[in-house]
Amino acid sequence: MQDALTVWVKKFYLCYPPFYLNLISSLFQSSWMVYSGELLL
Repeated sequence: MQDALTVWVKKFYLCYPPFYLNLISSLFQSSWMVYSGELLL
C-alpha cells in the first residue's frame, strides 16, 4: 500500500511541478478560509 502511494505521489509530482502544487494549495487554503469565515458568520 505504501509503495503504491509513493509511486502515485511521484507520478503526480512529475506531472505537476512544485509551482502548480503551491498554487493549488494556496487556492485551497484561501477558499477554505472564505468558507470557514462564512460558516462563522
